[in-house]
Amino acid sequence: MAGYFGYRRGRSNDFRVPFCTGILVTLIGAYSDAYYHLEGFAVTEGFFTPAHGVLYTGVLIMALSIFLLRGKRLVLPIEIGQRAQNIMFLGILIMLGGAVWDFVYHSINGFIDVVAWTPPHLTVTAGFIVLLSAGIVTFWNKSGSMVKASLGSSVALFAALWITVLWLTL
Repeated sequence: MAGYFGYRRGRSNDFRVPFCTGILVTLIGAYSDAYYHLEGFAVTEGFFTPAHGVLYTGVLIMALSIFLLRGKRLVLPIEIGQRAQNIMFLGILIMLGGAVWDFVYHSINGFIDVVAWTPPHLTVTAGFIVLLSAGIVTFWNKSGSMVKASLGSSVALFAALWITVLWLTL
């Protein structure tokens, strides 16, 4: 019997829930990071800010959910193919590669006049787009209202973030 959230009761280790939580936590961190950059706080605090901590905690949540799914420690009430798992894993690798690049980039160039469209920021954004798109394509038709609301609100929040950042920096 399907529960309120669209998956069977007793299956609290459903991969979709931590994955979607990780997406939302990552977005909260991205909003905070944009604020840090736009207000100039990144100049004084460097790379290791609370904003980056929240952003990469979200990435860690998504990575662990994918890793545990690949190790069969998490279950899905829906069938998810190896291809979808690989695409999600690729999104994580792109985001983590972008994080390392962001650290190196800021270590060399500093944090003054940092804009959202620096190559490392765009790399992290591309990885996030891969993850969000893979989540929508994989889960949308086979999920309950909680997962759909999480993914739908993530798309809206992501669009609002980039519209706001571009509006304030152009």
